[in-house]
Amino acid sequence: MEDAYLFQVLKTLTTSEMEELRVFAGSDYFGRGHFHQEALALLTLILKNSGLHPVADWSKEALFQQLFPHQAFIKGKLEKVMSELNKMVRAFLLWQQYYRPENEFNQLFDWAILLRQRGLEPRYQQTLNKVSKLQEDEGFRENMYYYRQFLLEYEVHDWQSLFNRKKGDLNIPNTLQNLDIFYYLNRLELLNRFLLQSRATYLEIPELLTFALEETQIPERYLQESSVLLITYKIHQVLKNQNPLPEEFEELGNLLLRHEEEISPTLLRQFYAYLRNLCVLLLNSGSSGMLETLHRLQRDNLQRGYLYYNELLPPSAFLSVTDIGLKVKNLDWVKQFIERHHDMILGDNETKDFYRLGLAYYYFETGQFENALDCIPANPQGTDFLLKSRRLELMAYYELNSELLPYKLDAYKMFISRASHKLIPTRSKDFNTNFINLLIQLVASVPGDKDRSQRLLERIKSKQAVAEKEWLLKKAAAIG
Repeated sequence: MEDAYLFQVLKTLTTSEMEELRVFAGSDYFGRGHFHQEALALLTLILKNSGLHPVADWSKEALFQQLFPHQAFIKGKLEKVMSELNKMVRAFLLWQQYYRPENEFNQLFDWAILLRQRGLEPRYQQTLNKVSKLQEDEGFRENMYYYRQFLLEYEVHDWQSLFNRKKGDLNIPNTLQNLDIFYYLNRLELLNRFLLQSRATYLEIPELLTFALEETQIPERYLQESSVLLITYKIHQVLKNQNPLPEEFEELGNLLLRHEEEISPTLLRQFYAYLRNLCVLLLNSGSSGMLETLHRLQRDNLQRGYLYYNELLPPSAFLSVTDIGLKVKNLDWVKQFIERHHDMILGDNETKDFYRLGLAYYYFETGQFENALDCIPANPQGTDFLLKSRRLELMAYYELNSELLPYKLDAYKMFISRASHKLIPTRSKDFNTNFINLLIQLVASVPGDKDRSQRLLERIKSKQAVAEKEWLLKKAAAIG
């Protein structure tokens, strides 16, 4: 019974929400169903048993006897009681959702329409003026602002159309402008997410999306009207460029800085995520000078809280910050960062695999290769983290000149070769295949062979898609 839909919803309620639900369900207005009293009894029973950590038998028969004592079990009757309680819970949660303070616009706007429909025109105009004032006081003109403004302008258009004296434009220009900006903001954001995803994994672009990517010209007047639309459009232009330039990154960063005060913290977080991803794309395309820039950006975003989710750091962000900090040789800062987030990594398991992998990177970078091998998780969560762990393991064995290296190389190469596209996307497979092939060539090289060293350096530099490129270049140079 505890797996029933009703119980699943009730498990999401806080203690205070459960108490509010009890008051709500006890209302005569909301409780007029055929099994209202029994539904209240069931709710009381659930609350009495710590809401969902019961001490009693929760089978259908046991529940039925508690709700209908001294009655023979009737199939389907308990389900009707649960259905009645489920309706109350749904009504309660919807009521709470609608009357949140941040929904004030919707409440006033709906109230204005009700007043109009009931013929109370002066009161309707007064309420509509309040809605307009609410919009004027809105601090951030972003996606939802333009949606609400469209609703407001359309309502004005609708009202003027009812008393059309064949004068004026019926507020159509204002209505269209806000609809257009709302449309372009949403359309561009979806296209931007697709373009960024296509850089991370192989995607077949459907014909419909091909047309959409070609049709992204935005009227200049809208770009001047909305700084958020302008920034979103600039992000789109950069992501469409297969080989973005550092100048484009700098232009976008400066644009974001100029308009920061006009953008909400939530949207700033999103824009800075694009900026960090663009930095990574530039690094992957060979712009090594962006390392310091990305490190500064990550530290700034950490301080602002943009990298956190519910005060926890996603594992990809944790490892990225660690990796970039090590590459720019800010070793003391990285060590402090790793230890500070020991218990703050989202989804880390009991063995702290993500934390240990970050620590292994630190030990490797500081030349403590044995310690790095001890810290590398045996079976980290997720394919991407598994690949990172195995690559680090191979590099540590190479540095130690270990006899185990050839066997580890063969196992890694076999895994990459056999992995499906679903497990490892094509782009990631190329990065890892090139890494393993180049590492095998390093292992086969004779120290002191300058010609071999030069050939390897040129080979590594010619590969755009290769993991651990800086380390490979360093090792190839060391051969000569």
